[in-house]
Amino acid sequence: MKTGKTLSLTVTSSLAPIPPETQADLDLLCELYGRTLQKFQMAFCTHELRQKVWNWRSFRDEIVHCLNLAQPKFDALLEELKAQGNRSQAELSKFLRAQQMSEGPHLQARHWKLCLEEASQGLRTYWQTVKAELKRQWGRFFGRYSNEPQTLIYINWILRESEPQFYMASQGKVPYPQPPKLNPKETDAEEKYRKRLTAFEKLKKDIENVKRYAVAKRVYCAIKKVRRKIRLPHCRLSSNRADFDCSCWRLNSKDQNELRLTSYAEGKKKRQPIALRILGKGALRGTLQLIKKFDVYELRVCRLVLCKEQRSEGEILGFDTGYTEVGALSNGAFVGQKFGEKLTRYSDYCKEKGQKRNKLWAKARELGNSAKEKDRRKAQNIFKHNLGRKKHNAKYRRAQDSIKQEVNKAISSIVNGKGKGLDGVIVKELVIEKLSAHMGKTRSKNWNRRLSSWVRGYI
Repeated sequence: MKTGKTLSLTVTSSLAPIPPETQADLDLLCELYGRTLQKFQMAFCTHELRQKVWNWRSFRDEIVHCLNLAQPKFDALLEELKAQGNRSQAELSKFLRAQQMSEGPHLQARHWKLCLEEASQGLRTYWQTVKAELKRQWGRFFGRYSNEPQTLIYINWILRESEPQFYMASQGKVPYPQPPKLNPKETDAEEKYRKRLTAFEKLKKDIENVKRYAVAKRVYCAIKKVRRKIRLPHCRLSSNRADFDCSCWRLNSKDQNELRLTSYAEGKKKRQPIALRILGKGALRGTLQLIKKFDVYELRVCRLVLCKEQRSEGEILGFDTGYTEVGALSNGAFVGQKFGEKLTRYSDYCKEKGQKRNKLWAKARELGNSAKEKDRRKAQNIFKHNLGRKKHNAKYRRAQDSIKQEVNKAISSIVNGKGKGLDGVIVKELVIEKLSAHMGKTRSKNWNRRLSSWVRGYI
């Protein structure tokens, strides 16, 4: 068994050219996945379903139970949910039911469950970020209660983002501890329930003299101020990706490079799996992400990589990023000296190409508004043959790969101690400046354009 620290890395695998029929199936599957994911994100952003993100499995079971009911019972349950104020859950169940009963293409059950899980993870991260910011500005919001231990106990109890009182406070309500409920298949004599009951009695006693209304209002104002800067995730409709967990993909037993992905359903009939061919070798594991980037599909896989031990001997070097080269080291060595040349060449190419395309766009729009049929046909030909994105995107991908390759070579030369000025140098620690784009009015438009394409994020 391997020991030591591991690092989770996302590895991109390329796919062989996809036939047009398979490409159309993948496009439709990604569109269905994106539409369903957006529905779940919008539902979890509502007041009534905010807390469900922490117990998404039980929420999933509620939806599955609802979808399996006969139509009269299903309609009655929807009315009951609306009467209880759970309109978002009712609308979500109605949407999934319509998809399930539709004769057209729709996601299979396992896929919409993946959408639910992904949406809940995104919202959980959001509320954890809000709580972390509240903790960071604790003195600003709750410093006045530093000499009141009972009040601090009440505030800390409210700020448990995985429990209902946090969401009650975010809506301006005054939360108060409620007796613990018995879980399914649990009796009041069991040890777990007795511990929860003891904790409830202790908390109730500790906050007995707290001015709950004033404190809850203070917490509400603090959450409101933080959420002005940390906004809820945008529920945009994305149609360029889909996830597949272990139950949604398999490899051909005779050909390990042939991957079969679960397709969508059409009516009551499930379509045949979508067959794709992976280029290169590499073990697949866990959940796969199929993503369409610049009209080309690629596969992203999360892998655990065993890390090497941290170096205890060697030099401590400073690393200063640049434009003409990837970086300069404090010992006088330069790495990635072809970096600026590639950036400049591609940036200037994009400028020249963009100017020509803009002239064609203007010409095509002018001809498209003409009263003559001949001019309108000419405009359609310009849009079809001169303003496409296929070659442009291919050129962009090649340029990005070339630039990233130069960065990878530079970093590798530092780590391995190979290259001009680095032969035999063992680097123990690398001190890097804070990367930022140095653009502004002091530079020309050309230099600002070139710096905007600087891949500092990748570095």
